[in-house]
Amino acid sequence: MSDDADRAQALEEFGRDVALRRVLGDAPFARPVSGFCEDCDDTVEAERLTANPTARRCLFCQEAHERRRRACVRA
Repeated sequence: MSDDADRAQALEEFGRDVALRRVLGDAPFARPVSGFCEDCDDTVEAERLTANPTARRCLFCQEAHERRRRACVRA
């Protein structure tokens, strides 16, 4: 029974590691998040930074960025 518990724990830890890599994979490690949008230089909304501390764009620019990405995927 101990082996089953060990396997379950290992799978849970692996899942957490994968999720963390997905979140941090796009994080700007070379420069810290400054609170300013990298596209328009306006401030990133405080609520957005609270929800996503690695946010590099304001909500408006992030939505535009995602629209452009979707357009590229469809093409």
